[in-house]
Amino acid sequence: MHLTIDTNILVNGFTRPSFTHLTVLSAIVSSHKTVCTVCVDSGGQIVQEYRKLLGGKEIFEKWFKEATIDSRFKGKLCKSHRTRLTKLGCHEPSDHVFIAVAIESPDKILLTEDSDMGKGVKGQTAGKILDYLTKTLYLKVLDANEALKLLGINPP
Repeated sequence: MHLTIDTNILVNGFTRPSFTHLTVLSAIVSSHKTVCTVCVDSGGQIVQEYRKLLGGKEIFEKWFKEATIDSRFKGKLCKSHRTRLTKLGCHEPSDHVFIAVAIESPDKILLTEDSDMGKGVKGQTAGKILDYLTKTLYLKVLDANEALKLLGINPP
């Protein structure tokens, strides 16, 4: 299973440890039930963001070393999608890279808790963005609890 993982999932797992996030991240690198591959862009923007926020943290470094990484994705959204997402409120270029990689990946799965993508604490107010991601771009946009279910783990 190919997964694009937004940095906020990693931050919630490694700097503000929660059982749910740590379980998801652990399942991604273990041979639990499903072999998982972490998708990143070939230009290195995603890894750069990971390292900016988590580099040097032993738990992250160990996880990253154990993860299967696929970096064959360009991570570039076409102008029409960039424009539409920006108008809807998803305006950060780094968010666009995660979305683009998820679109290019075989399974089209994006793990995120970013309210700009319709997930997270303020995500309920971003329904139009989530609709665009799921109904127009055909992504599966999952938070950590939904990722547990996808990985075949019962949430606590």
